[in-house]
Amino acid sequence: METTSYLSPAQLHQRWQMHQESIRRMIRQGRLPAVRIGRRGLRVALCDVEAYELRSRVWVKPEVAQ
Repeated sequence: METTSYLSPAQLHQRWQMHQESIRRMIRQGRLPAVRIGRRGLRVALCDVEAYELRSRVWVKPEVAQ
């Protein structure tokens, strides 16, 4: 059984050095797939994050990428 790791918009903010609202906008526009946790929580699968980084050439802060 494989477990999937998820990142919150706050974690993506740290990883990409991008404002959290920009990340939420990308999710709303369908550019970044996400799942809703409860009423307000959003999570993005790590595999989707990595695919987006490859597709969009997003800069990743080196110490966070590991």
